[in-house]
Amino acid sequence: MVAIPILDTSELKAHLSLLRAFYDLKSQVENGNEPGCAHTLSPEKRWKSFVQASVEKCVVSESTSRGDAEISLL
Repeated sequence: MVAIPILDTSELKAHLSLLRAFYDLKSQVENGNEPGCAHTLSPEKRWKSFVQASVEKCVVSESTSRGDAEISLL
């Protein structure tokens, strides 16, 4: 019986590329290199604020694109 790998090489490379992209984005935000960064916050709080705002924007965008009458934020 031949074992079938859970992930193939291309999927693993894609996953690692995505992780690297998030790492690079986090570094940019923490260093204050992204537009709209709150420079008065610590790097950790800057990243947390960036992620929170991104999630809220995504939730609003998804709700309005479906035509929901009520928009709920996290």
